[in-house]
Order: sequence, then C-alpha cells, then structure tokens
Amino acid sequence: MFAHLLIIVVFFFGRWATWFGTVAAAAAAAADDDDDDQRRLLNVQECRWKGFDPMRLACSTCDWLPQSTKKKDCQQCCQSYFSSSFTAATNQRRTTPYQAAVLVQSSSSSTLFFPNALDRLLADKEEWEKIRNEKGGDQRLQVITTGTLPQHHSEQTPDYLRSLRPNAEILLLDETLPSSGVLSYEKLQQQAVEIISLYGLTKDDIQDLLRTVLP
Repeated sequence: MFAHLLIIVVFFFGRWATWFGTVAAAAAAAADDDDDDQRRLLNVQECRWKGFDPMRLACSTCDWLPQSTKKKDCQQCCQSYFSSSFTAATNQRRTTPYQAAVLVQSSSSSTLFFPNALDRLLADKEEWEKIRNEKGGDQRLQVITTGTLPQHHSEQTPDYLRSLRPNAEILLLDETLPSSGVLSYEKLQQQAVEIISLYGLTKDDIQDLLRTVLP
C-alpha cells in the first residue's frame, strides 16, 4: 500500500515539475523577446538622434555619403533588406546619382531661435545659390516647408527642450522636379527613392551630401 502511494506521489510530482519547467521556459523566452524589443527600440531612438531613421534608410544610401557625414553611424542604422541600390525593374546595382533632391524644412517657430544646419545653409544665400546653380537649379534641387516632420532627440534631452529641436529631411528622387507649381510633401514622400533625416548633420555635411548624390 505504501509503495503504491509512493509511486502516485512520484508520478504527480514529476508531472508538476515538467509543467513548472515548461512555464518557466516560456516566461524566460518572453522576457528575452521583451529585452530584444527594448534593445531594438533603443537602437531606433539612438539612430534617430544621430540623424538617421532606420525605418526609411537603405544601406546603399550610406555608400553615397561623404566620410564627414557620419558614414559609420549610417551603416549601423541602415536596413540591408531595404536597398535602393537595386532597382525593381532590372535588379541592377545603382551606379548613378539621383536626379533630384528636395530639402524639407520644418515650419516650427522654434527654428527662429534654434536654427538647424539646413536653416543655416539657406540663410547663407550666396552659398545656397552657388550649390543650387551648380546642381541645375529648380529641376534638380528645391526646398519646401512643412510642419509634419518628426522631432528627434536623445533620451537625455529635457522635456522642455525636445520641442525646440527642429528636424529637416532630404528626399531623393529618380525624376527631375517641375520648375513651377507647388510641391506636395505627402506626394513627394511617395515618389522619393530615399528619405534621410538631416538631424545631427552640419551645414558642411549637407553641402557635401548634395554634391555627392546629385549629378
């Protein structure tokens, strides 16, 4: 009788131990997934603070950037599976510059007091006209203003300063731009081959970038 009772106890204890082990393993896996998600989220935030949006950045774009434009940071933030270096039609590696670029400026009033690198470039009218004419005028290079750009900041930035850090973008296209008419930011987003945040870049970085990506 005692032997039978011992067998029953051992049986149920074994079943309980197996169930507990399964639950513990599942909980550990879930915790690992949460940690991975947090690490991925942290990486995205860090990349955006450096001026690169991983959700919109192809690794092929980094090859076009001059060394001065944080190329190493770009390569750490890009998405290898999203690459404009291969065209959908021919599957050929891209070897030519983009046909046009649109610089997108924030309409935020904070740009008056906290100008970014693009604001400073546009304020230097002589330098801006020089590079615009050098690259072919309005058909190759234009500027638009919108209030829909996301704000980028580091985790250490105080809340009261986060809204004072205006962002700017460059949209790269494979078609030239109309020389007249109003350009729509939403439409240009759909047409753009690449969208790169200019947050974190200097005035000289933007000039080097434009001279590199445009013919």
